Amino acid sequence: MNSESVLQQILSSEGDRLGFIFQAIFIALFLFSIFYGQKFQIWMMLKNVEVGLNRIKRMRDNARQAILDLLRRFNNDPGLESAIDRLLEYFWIPPTSIDPFGIVGKIDHLLNIRERRFRWELKSIAPNVDDSRLRNIENLIEIGISLDQIYRVMRHYYLLGKKTMSLFLIYQAEALMPTVLQEA
Repeated sequence: MNSESVLQQILSSEGDRLGFIFQAIFIALFLFSIFYGQKFQIWMMLKNVEVGLNRIKRMRDNARQAILDLLRRFNNDPGLESAIDRLLEYFWIPPTSIDPFGIVGKIDHLLNIRERRFRWELKSIAPNVDDSRLRNIENLIEIGISLDQIYRVMRHYYLLGKKTMSLFLIYQAEALMPTVLQEA
């Protein structure tokens, strides 16, 4: 059988027009999935990651607002928002080494410096706060820092996957999103 006879047989079927319509729809969907299936899959995964990213952003913004509301009780300075944003974007880069000798001392030193600097910044924002309340505020800011870092890392993978249209990057971001949301 050649292609003309098959096409003629399909088009000359007199009684089953509904079957022809379903067959045409099936062929169209099959061709769509061949040419645009992966793009459609990437688009769906990007939307799922974007929804999760928006949830993390809302959590981060709510934490930032809670920190601002708490610190406004102690300081009504107009530069408070920029100081809080600076604290929330605070991070440290731990040393890396193949040789474990001496790495613990380096990390301990960096953590001590980070803690002193963080507490100094916090005391400059809220100078009249007692030590126990200062620790509570410090913990709240640490939560905000963690949420900000999670948001930035996941947003990085989202934007990189969207830019490169890399199925593997997008799939990793989508696969990690439920775990990240549960941890956040």
